[in-house]
Amino acid sequence: MGTEEHLSQLFGAAVADARSMRRTFTLRFTSPEDFVADYRSFYGPILKAFAALDEAGQAALAADLARLAQRWDRNGGGSIAIPATYLESILILRP
Repeated sequence: MGTEEHLSQLFGAAVADARSMRRTFTLRFTSPEDFVADYRSFYGPILKAFAALDEAGQAALAADLARLAQRWDRNGGGSIAIPATYLESILILRP
């Protein structure tokens, strides 16, 4: 998650006005395995990680990711709901 302090470091005096709000998006999947399949197919860093592993390593990574999804699940079984908090920021730069 980003921070207002980091944005201040990046943009400094170039910012005339800044507003930030923490928001949460809930990722929803039919199962932990569906979560793994989706990220394995579409999320670049996970794609690269799977591509770098042999079959046993891929199976271990898939199991680890499924456990991660279960750990953060807020539904308590069956379909999963994983909260993902982020910082929404609007910066108005000086002319």
